[in-house]
Amino acid sequence: MTTSGCGDGKPETAVVTGTVSYQGKPLPEGQIAFYPEIGRMAAGPIAADGTYTLTTFEAGDGALVGKHTVTITAKRVTGGMPEAKSFEEEIRMASDPKSGSANDVRVTWLAPAKYAERKTTPLQREVKAGSNVLDFDLTD
Repeated sequence: MTTSGCGDGKPETAVVTGTVSYQGKPLPEGQIAFYPEIGRMAAGPIAADGTYTLTTFEAGDGALVGKHTVTITAKRVTGGMPEAKSFEEEIRMASDPKSGSANDVRVTWLAPAKYAERKTTPLQREVKAGSNVLDFDLTD
């Protein structure tokens, strides 16, 4: 168990891990964020098996102790212009209509978009001192 806050000037954090699933299946990618009522947010990537570990100040240190609003963003963006390997190639690609454009971009949500915004997410959790395992099973 790792916690911050003992004389280092940082508020107390507690380890937070868990699993995110959508319709009973692990979410294969995305980002999870915990927003406290006051203070710095914690975030972490969602791994291919749906697991996550939060970071606030240092890798894996968790989230601030207290109540949080939770957002989960899981989307894939495809299409658009391919990445240029040089400035010259970028200029050539920008002037070539066959090289793709912003109009070709496709966004596929892997979980409902309502979970991605603080103002629309219904997710709330309390982080307690010590180690926390907080799982989420998202629905439509």
